[in-house]
Amino acid sequence: MSSILSKNFHFLPFFTLFFVLFFSFSLVSCQDDEKLLCPELVVYSLQNEINIPAKNEVAENQILSYEVEEQTAFKLSFLIENKGGNILKIGQMQSTSTDSTLSFDIIQPLKNKFETTENDSFQVNFEGLEVGQYQLPITIFSNDWNEPSFTFFIKIIVN
Repeated sequence: MSSILSKNFHFLPFFTLFFVLFFSFSLVSCQDDEKLLCPELVVYSLQNEINIPAKNEVAENQILSYEVEEQTAFKLSFLIENKGGNILKIGQMQSTSTDSTLSFDIIQPLKNKFETTENDSFQVNFEGLEVGQYQLPITIFSNDWNEPSFTFFIKIIVN
């Protein structure tokens, strides 16, 4: 009986070694330095000022400031891009603003899944505002490994 077991299981250590080596090279954790297989959300502002185009990366918790004249309707455009090595999935973008005098709407991107290097834009449209300062938090939920919720702020100074 022991000879049958020894004949059948003498390859077990080699199989185990092969299995560990094969899967350790084929699976990359999102916490490894390479992050090859992880989605990575990147957000860009598409203008420096109202009606002046530019493409600038937005940092987590960054405050973007814009000045406008009283009662001016305007829109701000942003770009979402997947810089990672796997599909990025985003949820609906939202704001937690409780300021009832701030009239805005968020035009969602057409996509909610982004292949590597794919992108799409979204807009925040504002109705005419009264003189004052307003701050609007925008949050994007995603499957980004290190930023599952990405928030930035839009500050509006109305003259």
